[in-house]
Amino acid sequence: MGKKDKSFIEALINIIVHKGKTIEKVFLVLGIFMLFCTPLVGTNYDLTKYLPEWAPTKQGIRIMEQEFGYPGSAQVMLENVTPYEARLYRQQISHIEGVDSVTWADSAGQIFVGDDFFEAQELDDYYKDGNALLSVQFEYGDADPVTYEALRKIAELTDGIGYLRGPSVDNETLGSTLNSEIPQILVLALLIIIIVLTLTTNSWMEPYLFLFTMGVGIVLNMGSNIFFGEISFLSSSIAALLQLAVSMDYSIFLLHTFTAEKAKTDDVKE
Repeated sequence: MGKKDKSFIEALINIIVHKGKTIEKVFLVLGIFMLFCTPLVGTNYDLTKYLPEWAPTKQGIRIMEQEFGYPGSAQVMLENVTPYEARLYRQQISHIEGVDSVTWADSAGQIFVGDDFFEAQELDDYYKDGNALLSVQFEYGDADPVTYEALRKIAELTDGIGYLRGPSVDNETLGSTLNSEIPQILVLALLIIIIVLTLTTNSWMEPYLFLFTMGVGIVLNMGSNIFFGEISFLSSSIAALLQLAVSMDYSIFLLHTFTAEKAKTDDVKE
């Protein structure tokens, strides 16, 4: 290590040791500020946004958006309905805000008004064994809030007989699942960490000191994402857990080393 590097490290150490109170205040103020910023960070469920521009998939998606748009889509199966009932449901779904179009047999002119004229053997893609399959195209993308609201209204309209699938449904389900289960996982992880630290540390306050320090770090990390506007749902869901698991080790090492060195001198700053 050169003299320049060594002097810089020593200067940094002196700032941390002798300006500890100031550093604590700065981090607490930043932590409170970032705590309010965290709910304002958007979550992106479209992983194609992170593809590099030179990737063939990204280029293909860009061409599709330019030529045809890239809206969200889903399929709705209606159970035990007549063709006439399926037609009514298609019309009702098409009027829901956020829905661009709904495709079924009658939209292609393949079905007559009366069920007597309905030839099921020619329309297996639309109607089979009393079940109708409708294809829904939305005005916005699979991960758009307007699309999610449209899906919710479709589910309410077809409650009891409707089954939904497709990219839009997968995104909405993934989002709701992560929002409900990740907090539960985080609470469980915190309980396990508290138990382990309580059994392995020298003071009753040490586990809570560790958790408070990690909590400030997690809030700073999550809140500072506001500068990006939005982050991936993967980052949003696992960042706190990973940070808690990885950083906790270094906190324990630091405190144990401090305790060992403190046994050699009564000077805490030394």
